[in-house]
Amino acid sequence: MRSNTVQLSFSPNATMTGTAVLTSAPVTLDQIYGFAIQAFWTGTPTGTLKLQVSCDAPVGTTQTSNGGPDSITNWTDLASSSQAVGGINSYVWNINGSFYRYVRVVYTNATGTGSLNAQICLKGV
Repeated sequence: MRSNTVQLSFSPNATMTGTAVLTSAPVTLDQIYGFAIQAFWTGTPTGTLKLQVSCDAPVGTTQTSNGGPDSITNWTDLASSSQAVGGINSYVWNINGSFYRYVRVVYTNATGTGSLNAQICLKGV
């Protein structure tokens, strides 16, 4: 089984402040059976992290396409993936049997400030 670790980038940036909503770039899960995402942060933010997934078909396939990783239109919150941020400085999701096409991390800040980083470890064929 092959594996790879990728640093996630956030838009607009990784600064947790005010009521900012930070969204990572989507990660394509073609040929991936499972993955782990580790989010870690500095400072004293209070907010919520969650995973969103999509089954939109990639551009250029014979399937009905809703876009590629940069133009996905249908995102759904992954059940039970919501995690409160505050008092701890990291969290890990471990997902087996990831049968959707894309995944991303979303953080919504409530109070405080900090800097968010995340990486994904992918395992597949």
